[in-house]
Amino acid sequence: MERPGLRLHRRVRPSGLHPHRGGQRQDATEAGGLHPAREGNADAMPDGKFTLDHLTSQGDTVVTEYTSSGTRTGDVALYAGTVPATGRHATVHACDVYEVKDGKIHERRTYLDTGAIMNQLGLTEQLRG
Repeated sequence: MERPGLRLHRRVRPSGLHPHRGGQRQDATEAGGLHPAREGNADAMPDGKFTLDHLTSQGDTVVTEYTSSGTRTGDVALYAGTVPATGRHATVHACDVYEVKDGKIHERRTYLDTGAIMNQLGLTEQLRG
């Protein structure tokens, strides 16, 4: 069964969306699909939970703040490389900013603390190792 947070992301994901992460523009997927990094992250945390903490809009800008958490039981390919399964639990607080044009989401920017995520998953220990 698909988790509600994934259904939300799939539903709002139009073709032509230009997501950004780390200041770099990423390619969009087909209409209704997730970017491969989000899809892979969901698969790697099958017990994952998604909570929409705050939603606000002004003009053509919509901002969502959310919390996701789960146990990393699978590898996932992200923008910067593959993150191995660690068996550790992580809680992520993040923010997406959507720009809307002609009634459709045109652009999404995601902000999150990747250092805190890496620390929770034990990946900073591996880097020091």
